[in-house]
Amino acid sequence: MLSELVHKNVILLVGTIFFRVSAWAWNDNMDREYDRRVRRCRLRPIARRVISPDQAHVFTAFLTLASLACLYALPEVCWIISVPNIVLLIFYPFAKRFTDFPQVILGVPVSIGIFMGMGAVNAKLSTDLRRMIYEGDERHICATAAFYIANMCWTIVYDTVYAQQDVEDDAKAGVRSMAVRFRGKAKTVLRIFSIAQACLLFMSVACGGTMATLGYMILTIDLTNPAECIWWFKDSCWLFGLPVSTGLVLERFRI
Repeated sequence: MLSELVHKNVILLVGTIFFRVSAWAWNDNMDREYDRRVRRCRLRPIARRVISPDQAHVFTAFLTLASLACLYALPEVCWIISVPNIVLLIFYPFAKRFTDFPQVILGVPVSIGIFMGMGAVNAKLSTDLRRMIYEGDERHICATAAFYIANMCWTIVYDTVYAQQDVEDDAKAGVRSMAVRFRGKAKTVLRIFSIAQACLLFMSVACGGTMATLGYMILTIDLTNPAECIWWFKDSCWLFGLPVSTGLVLERFRI
């Protein structure tokens, strides 16, 4: 049982790496005109025309096919779950053109990974979910929903921190985001979503480490310092992910 769990997680990890990189390539290609007007982004390969848009599309297609090969190795329910994930990540770059809340839109497909993981270890996931709803299994329904929304909150937090690096240039270039929308009030927004995340995790898995991590970040981060913003964006996933993953492992094996 443990070996099968490890095997499925390895497939998910490799597939996620390919899919996330393909999504980044797609995003950079669609944002190339904006990137040329943002100091931090103007030297990206597509923005400075080292790579053409067509070459970027080929690269994106190759990575997508590699991720689909990993998806093929998973149960069919994962194929169904992946459809809204793919559609929303294709749509995400365009959200920055018409809404101040692209982070919310990003949080939806990123958090779908939770259901991908559930489907990978349970090929009868759709049947079990219907049974839970039909039987009114509120405990498991609430825990699953809370975990999903908590991950959405985390995505909103880290991507808003990331967007702080370019908030002035983005505002001039016409890029819309929560960082631009709540300029000067970003820490208040981060507090709200961090508290919501901790409360939701309390309903599903351990939340003590997450509360400590988010509390420390909000107290110490200087949102006007790009180096601090990029550090929290790149590395705080470990500080957030470890306590949550530990809680899930303890729950799974009843340690």
